[in-house]
Parts: sequence; structure tokens; C-alpha cells
Amino acid sequence: ALTGLQSGDDWNNNGRGSEVVTVKTHYPQSNGILPEFDEMIHRVFIIIRNPIKSIPSFFNHIYEMRNHLAVHTTRAPVEDWVKWRNAYLDIEIEEYKNFIIYWMDRYTPENRHVVAYEDLTDDDRGAATAVDLNNFLGKVEGVNPIASESVPCIWKAVVKNIPPPQQAAQFQHLQQIAKVNMEEEAGKGSIRHHSRRRRLNMGHFDSQRKGPEPRRPYTIEQLDAMMHMLLEVALRYEKEHAELSVIMMRYYDNIQKKKELQLINNPPQ
Repeated sequence: ALTGLQSGDDWNNNGRGSEVVTVKTHYPQSNGILPEFDEMIHRVFIIIRNPIKSIPSFFNHIYEMRNHLAVHTTRAPVEDWVKWRNAYLDIEIEEYKNFIIYWMDRYTPENRHVVAYEDLTDDDRGAATAVDLNNFLGKVEGVNPIASESVPCIWKAVVKNIPPPQQAAQFQHLQQIAKVNMEEEAGKGSIRHHSRRRRLNMGHFDSQRKGPEPRRPYTIEQLDAMMHMLLEVALRYEKEHAELSVIMMRYYDNIQKKKELQLINNPPQ
């Protein structure tokens, strides 16, 4: 939307191969891969999210795949979350750390850009965050992003699902097409847990899951493990990339507050 060019993903879901402006990948996380044209990619923007939220969101995706549901439509029951959490959380925390380190260490500072999901989706900071991303994308030859003053409108339409009135009907039409395609794909039984391949939210379908958000409890030990990992990453990059370090510590503080509240409400016996 910012460049007017097509984007792609590591699994080449849209069949465009290298004829894209960006490639989404979760590599080196276990369900991500490097595209065949990896050597052609010389820059990266890294989108990160507080693991206390991103890991449950990933589990919701797994739950949708296992149950042949369209992506970004369902939140898994808490009892399913607890079972999966206890089996895989340590692995997911390690993969979260490895993902950041891999992409941070692969590219030089001028060729990488870090975006916090919380900033991109924030009502106050989101548009400015999108402007920064737009400027980063525009530094590549052949990429002509939209004017900075138009970015807030695009951000509102894409991130907040609020298009300009004159485009609302077309936007809803595209969403409906995308929704039908996703439901048809879900019915084919493509299960990420077995195939590794993620189904993506194609088109302009609203990716925000609806309805009440179920509890996603953690044990104190699990909260400590996340905090330890975040501190490790923050310290690794505190001189080289202060912004990333600040984001990591923001997540650390958020989890620490959750831990303190949990200890107050459920003191150890």
C-alpha cells in the first residue's frame, strides 16, 4: 500500500517469486524459510511484538490450522493454550530471540529498520511509525513510496480498517473476496503444525481477531524465562541499536509488572 508494488512471502504464496518489493518471512523460526532469491535481498525491516502477546497469537494461528479455520478469525480456548504452552513455550522463547539476532546481525545499521508492532498499531504513534517505514522503503532504487502526508490515510485504512469514505465500498468488496478465498483455503486442510507452511492473510481482509480475548496465563517461571531472554537481547544491542534495546526493556517492564501482579494475587504457599 505504501509503494504501490506487490509484496510476497517466503513460501511464494502469490506465485510472484522475486517480482515483489518485500518478502515476509519468520525465518529462522521453524515454520519460516529463506526464499530462493535470498541473495538478492540486501535490506530488512524487522517487526517485533511483546512475546507475552506474540506467542499466544502464534498459537491461535496453529489452532486455526489444526481445526481448518480461516486465519485471523478464532482465539483458541484457554485449556488448549495451557497444554501447548507447557509443551512448547521454551522453544518459542528461544526462536523469538534467534529471529531477532539473525536479522539484526545479518545487515548493517543503514540497511535494517526495527518496527515495534505496538507502535505501528497505536492510535497515537501508529501513523508516525508508518511514515518512518515509508521513508526506509523509499531508499531503494525503483521504489517510489507515497508522499509522507498521505501515509496516515493509508495507515488508517490498512492497520485500523477504516478506509476513506469514497473507497469504503471497494475496500469492503476486496475484504469479502479475501475472506472467501481464506475460507476455501482453510477447507483444503492445509495444517501448519504438520506442513510448517503458514497460510497468509491475503488481500485486504481485516486481520484483527474479533470477540473477547481469552486468558493466556503463564507460570512465574515462564515469565522469568521471557524476561531473561529480553534482557539478553537488550544488552546485546544497547550500544549498536539503542532503539531495539529500549523496545526490549519496554517488554521486560511490561512482563515484570504482570509477574508482580500475579504474585500479589497468587502468593506462593
